[in-house]
Amino acid sequence: MRALGYRSWGKSDKLEELHIPIPSLASPHDILVHVKAVGLNQADAVKGLGYSRLLETIRLPYVIGHDYSGIVSAVGASVTDFSPGDAVYGFSMRAGAAAEYLLLSPKFKHCISKIPGNLSFEESASLPVSIHTALRAIQQLDGMSGGLEGKTVLVTGGLGGAGSMALQLLKPIFGAGKVITTLSTAKIPLLSTVLGEGLVDQIIDYTTTDVIAEAGPGTFSSAVLGP
Repeated sequence: MRALGYRSWGKSDKLEELHIPIPSLASPHDILVHVKAVGLNQADAVKGLGYSRLLETIRLPYVIGHDYSGIVSAVGASVTDFSPGDAVYGFSMRAGAAAEYLLLSPKFKHCISKIPGNLSFEESASLPVSIHTALRAIQQLDGMSGGLEGKTVLVTGGLGGAGSMALQLLKPIFGAGKVITTLSTAKIPLLSTVLGEGLVDQIIDYTTTDVIAEAGPGTFSSAVLGP
């Protein structure tokens, strides 16, 4: 099958089309997905450089892609929640999604769910890592601060992957009272176009303004979310 990845560690100019065997089910808990779309993240660039070898075992050739969407092609005998033909999306901690087929195995941490509503494969593949990162960060803040309802929260990089997801969760789901975000000058007009109105109360241009001074010392009721 065709895949996209690295035969030698380096920047994106080292990416190339790979030809590797189609994976097969190795345990009764495995799921094989015929990939329709893949989402790329900063982690793909970091792993491509080989830096993550300090923390995990990865080998060449290395296939990139953590976020994916596609159709379940085959399942192991013990899999009951998914069947061949299901439209699914999720993320794989070991990457490998930028290929025609992706094998999901319990021994490698992964997340998989059926695609909700009328989301396209492309839309679904853009979501998992960013929304999971944002949701887990907000849940941690919510637990540490006695709840975010009615409080002021600062989201840095409001149009970044995790930042944009956080902005869509804070008021509607967690009841935050005031949401402040930081953006560069050129991105400020894009916020309402991308996310609509009512999610952000204050935008601070971090390229021209001291963020803490603009928001006011002691303003934030919770920790700061990264992009």
